[in-house]
Amino acid sequence: MSGAKIVLAVIGGRWQAILADKSNADSDYIRFELNLAHLLEKPVIPIVLQGTKFDPACDMGDLNWLKELQFFELSDRQNRWESDLEQLIQRITQLTDLKPLVATQRGDKDADVIRQTSHGDQSPNVVSKGGDVNIQFGDKPK
Repeated sequence: MSGAKIVLAVIGGRWQAILADKSNADSDYIRFELNLAHLLEKPVIPIVLQGTKFDPACDMGDLNWLKELQFFELSDRQNRWESDLEQLIQRITQLTDLKPLVATQRGDKDADVIRQTSHGDQSPNVVSKGGDVNIQFGDKPK
């Protein structure tokens, strides 16, 4: 986490319920990593998928600070997927020194995966090549 330039908190429909279920668990790695990012003052972008509703009245305990952040919606409704991803990449570049890859570089097999999530095709892989950033969902570069 100390080497991370930014943290993307991808929030699906059951996210708050899962956090509530794990609120007393010793091995809640999502909670641990988000709080560590906050402690280290890393930029965090909460991303809600497909119109997921985030209940601001829900008490998330030590993660209540997330409610103060500007959430970003990522959706494929109304053909928004590509434009949403481009806006997300712009926000990442505004908050970090990372630069977006140009379209011809996307999907480059020589790129290094900085952080690969383990939650299936809806979770992002953030890929870097030479200080540039690309976001992938599953095996498909965006």
